[in-house]
Amino acid sequence: PFKTIARSINEAKENDTIFIREGVYSITKSLSFHKAKNIVLQSYRNETVSLCGGVEINSKSIKTPNKNIKSKLNKNAKEKIRYIDFTALNINISSLTKKGYGHTSGPSWNELFINDNPLTIARWPNNKMILLDSIVNTGNTISKNITNKGYASFKYKNTKPDKWESANDVWISGYFGEGWGDELLPIKSIDKTNKIITVGSDSFYGFKSGKSYLRWYVCNIIEEIDEPNEYYIDKAHNRIYFYPPDSKIENIKLSTLTTPILSFKSCNNITIKNITIECTRGIGILVENSSNTIIDNCIIKNIGHIGIKTNGTQLYDNKIQNCTLYNIGSY
Repeated sequence: PFKTIARSINEAKENDTIFIREGVYSITKSLSFHKAKNIVLQSYRNETVSLCGGVEINSKSIKTPNKNIKSKLNKNAKEKIRYIDFTALNINISSLTKKGYGHTSGPSWNELFINDNPLTIARWPNNKMILLDSIVNTGNTISKNITNKGYASFKYKNTKPDKWESANDVWISGYFGEGWGDELLPIKSIDKTNKIITVGSDSFYGFKSGKSYLRWYVCNIIEEIDEPNEYYIDKAHNRIYFYPPDSKIENIKLSTLTTPILSFKSCNNITIKNITIECTRGIGILVENSSNTIIDNCIIKNIGHIGIKTNGTQLYDNKIQNCTLYNIGSY
């Protein structure tokens, strides 16, 4: 037996089977097969095996906010909210990143999972979107190569944004220009006097109004943590604040890996069987220029980017069978 999965992959030869014993394996570097042939990677005697692109957080790391932070929080939720200081755990968390139609596809930010369920970035409104109207500046538009208008801005009517202490690392998501192209963009400023929100990045279709499907919501706001399973990323202080679920906390995980958990390049006849791939910022499984790859009876879940990706011009007879995939990102 080998101590690590990576070592077993490096030592494996044609027609070998790599058995993995039961457990959750925290993957900090992609497990890569290159020009491998006729190899099986599977759990030992159907034991439960998880390849996790993140880290499990000890419950002792959960802290209660101080009075200064509590003064910002929703009055009905402030006694329930907790935080984790990742500096103490030697982990540098990321801010949110631009996502959506026309933007570069890539890994997600660090996501928090409790009892293997993803938490939601705190947002306003919680369960709906607001009609986009009163455009001040349509803004730079990537699709039309318009670069001389600056960042888009629009007026808002609700008084809720006036109560937020700052717009630092607050983001806006929605359908700004077309009904098929949602985006996630940073907010540059919130002018509470004139009730104007200005975004901090170019939009793919620009900002428009006059259509019922052009709508928006704002997210990553500490004041809007008001429901169980919501969280806020405080990048400036390397913390995550969250509202725990009503149920008992069995485990907490943070996604950290940005490269694929499993990677197959120029391989032939590789089988992955009875393994869970989970909790990562990047891709679950990457298959490049490989043939006869079989992903069988696996669970692919809680993936920040793409669950299973194939790439290249030499791809033949690759199969996904008897698998369960859920909570998968995309862009």
